[in-house]
Amino acid sequence: MNNVKALTRLWKRLSTNGPGITVAVIAMLVALTGVAFAAAGALTGKQKREVNALIKKSAKPGPAGTVGPPGPKGDVGAKGDTGSNGAPGKSVLVTPVAPGEQDCADLGGALVEKEGSGSPAEVCNGEEGSPGPPGAPGAPGSPWTAGGTLPAEGMLTGSWMASGSGEVNVPLNFPIHLAGPLESQNVYYGSGEEEEIEVSPGPPAVFEPTPFQHHCLNATNGPAGSVLNPGVVAGSPRTLCIYFSAGTSTAEATFEEVTRVGGAAGGSRAGAFLKLDLTSPGTMYGTYAISGG
Repeated sequence: MNNVKALTRLWKRLSTNGPGITVAVIAMLVALTGVAFAAAGALTGKQKREVNALIKKSAKPGPAGTVGPPGPKGDVGAKGDTGSNGAPGKSVLVTPVAPGEQDCADLGGALVEKEGSGSPAEVCNGEEGSPGPPGAPGAPGSPWTAGGTLPAEGMLTGSWMASGSGEVNVPLNFPIHLAGPLESQNVYYGSGEEEEIEVSPGPPAVFEPTPFQHHCLNATNGPAGSVLNPGVVAGSPRTLCIYFSAGTSTAEATFEEVTRVGGAAGGSRAGAFLKLDLTSPGTMYGTYAISGG
């Protein structure tokens, strides 16, 4: 008991010197006196507890130490095992269905399903539409279709141009052929601006249309024609009216005749040549109309 009291007084003195010194002195005393305690008959249980309590009370934690440097990088780990293969994917199956088979209501088509689903979908052809009501019969074809001839009531029109000086030949084409050759006496040339012919001086004076006006412009026998609207008066079969434009021409010309291939007067079933004498060099413009028959 006296030993314990002595230790207690020692503790009170040492506690003022800091925990580090206190712990060191107590440890030294325990080491040096442990044998003496044992020789004196050892510590009782109470004495052991008091000594342990003193040691624990003096064992205060010291300040935290500095962080040490990081350790070296570890080695790369071993490669893992290869994983097992995944399950195979499912395909889309297409089964053709011929017309007349039960699937697709005999229309034909195909069955489409995901492999293994057991639930195919039908993709079928459309039903054939019902025929519409019969149309009215078409009008009879014209006799002057391909390979035919220009009928008497038919008329062809076109345009022409002549350039240069002196005698020139301008081709006139008849895409739909005439029933026969064109006679030279049925060819008329003019501008539509000619004065009528005085047949009696009068008074009063009597005038009548020129041949060109009578067959190509005479409004009493049919619609009046012009260089912009060429035509042939009704009742003039297989007649050629040649119009020239006086207002847009840069040349003056004299009409000579219409010829066919070879130079003979008149025209063929397929066309003719307009022969002009350009007395003033330049360019002439015009149109033409020819009737069938």
